[in-house]
Amino acid sequence: MKRFKILIKTLSFLIPVLSFQLFSTSCENEFNDPESFDINTNPPVITSIAEARENTPVEQGVLENIYYIKGKNLGSITSLKYNGYEAGFNPVFVTDNLIISTIPAEAPAVSEINKVRVQTPYGVAEYDFRLLTIESFETGNDGTSDIVTLYGGDFSALEKVIFFSGSEENNNLVETEAEVVDYGAGFITVRVPEGTTQAFIRVNTTLGASTVSESYGFNFPLFVDSINPDWHIDGWNNDGSGVTDEVAIGQYSVKANLVGWGGLNFQVNDDDHNLGAKFDNYSTLVFKAYATEANQQLVLDVNDGEVHWDGENAIEISNPDYGWEPGDWTPVEIKLSDLYPGGTEPTTIWRMYFQIEQGTFYIDDMGFLE
Repeated sequence: MKRFKILIKTLSFLIPVLSFQLFSTSCENEFNDPESFDINTNPPVITSIAEARENTPVEQGVLENIYYIKGKNLGSITSLKYNGYEAGFNPVFVTDNLIISTIPAEAPAVSEINKVRVQTPYGVAEYDFRLLTIESFETGNDGTSDIVTLYGGDFSALEKVIFFSGSEENNNLVETEAEVVDYGAGFITVRVPEGTTQAFIRVNTTLGASTVSESYGFNFPLFVDSINPDWHIDGWNNDGSGVTDEVAIGQYSVKANLVGWGGLNFQVNDDDHNLGAKFDNYSTLVFKAYATEANQQLVLDVNDGEVHWDGENAIEISNPDYGWEPGDWTPVEIKLSDLYPGGTEPTTIWRMYFQIEQGTFYIDDMGFLE
């Protein structure tokens, strides 16, 4: 046990040393120059900012990424700010000619400042520099096609938006440039490329920055404007249920108009369980529900009913306490591990149905995420 503890201490000591060596190599050995440690009393100067991975100059940085701030007289730094937000710094990664810095996640991407500011006891240096991030996105349909609106910023210098899936390493990279409908500093609206069911969204700017959204769509879609072709929709004790354009996020949703504990059923075709979502491949069931009355709750059954969420486990889709009102689309995310405790999971999820005592609700944008 003693030897184990000593090893841990040794590794703890080596980690910052190794990190320092890696940074030194990628920064053209600026930390190895003895003259770079001579602190002088001249005011600081910023000459360029480079993205750390490629060490290439850029005029915009992505939140939480690492950058090299290059210049002169930087060694006595006392403050580092991005768009007015104090970033802090590690003295280990500061020389008179270089500061290695991570842009904080909390720094405001959209700002009237658009500068990096370095302060020392001998003066202040500012450098024009914008920030970039994608905070969230919304899906919809403008009557012509499905659209996605990205929120975050600063998108003022937008170059293009790419939907992509796969990777070069696996030789299955697919990239499609999206048509930009509109954009501003804090948003971008684009048309979803035809045929896209799942992809990541990359935003490139003319200032050298690039950032990627969370996954758009589903790794295993069940209903996005239409039902998965390997599945079907049916039910019981329902009147006028089915695919509709009455209320929808895109063009269509699924309407359930139930009486007497009727059910809305999503199930694989021909009872072929192999067409279901393989449990081990996915982590989360996601859908959006639209309530038409106050305090509506959905009972959820999975497969043969071994999962039956009712009572306290029923899914609330309208609850004023949470700001969910009738007429709102309520996002629902259910971890598959919550449906099935460890050791009880099925091979596939091949059937799900929803119930309420009576009334109308809608389901849209439903599928599984990895």
